[in-house]
Amino acid sequence: MKSLKRTLILATILAMLACLLCSCSVKVTYEATEGGLIIGQSSQSVKKSDGSATFDAVMAKPNDGYRFVAWDDGLESPTRTDTLSKSGSFTAIFEKIPIIKITYTALDGGMIKGTEVQNLLQGDTTTQVEAIPYEGYEFIGWDDGLESTTRTDIAYVNETKKYLEGLIEQSYGK
Repeated sequence: MKSLKRTLILATILAMLACLLCSCSVKVTYEATEGGLIIGQSSQSVKKSDGSATFDAVMAKPNDGYRFVAWDDGLESPTRTDTLSKSGSFTAIFEKIPIIKITYTALDGGMIKGTEVQNLLQGDTTTQVEAIPYEGYEFIGWDDGLESTTRTDIAYVNETKKYLEGLIEQSYGK
């Protein structure tokens, strides 16, 4: 019986020593793809407590012209705080926000007042443009049905818009 008790005590001491020697720490690394960066400590090492380690929060921040998509493990929040039982690495994924081109074109008999070609990010609004008919012409609307001479538009992904000014030559009776 004494032998079994000594063996258990010795095994417990050896397990504790092994834990102290390996320091029982867990490491995590946070990385970012092109277009963003990690705010916070991107490389952390924490000693385990009750079999796991909790790390300081980090945030994935996109650069101008980019947006955060998700982390490579599927987490969709740009901010994360992890509790891990073994070391790990996570990558924040960013993508370039598409540039959307909107073009305003005048037909013969008129002109566009304002910026005719505008490159925008998704959700941005164009600066106002105005269709100005030349003398002897009348503005009748834009090719998408808008009848106002002035307009602004909102840019949407996968959409390149071109608007033509509709003009009609005025006829004068004799």
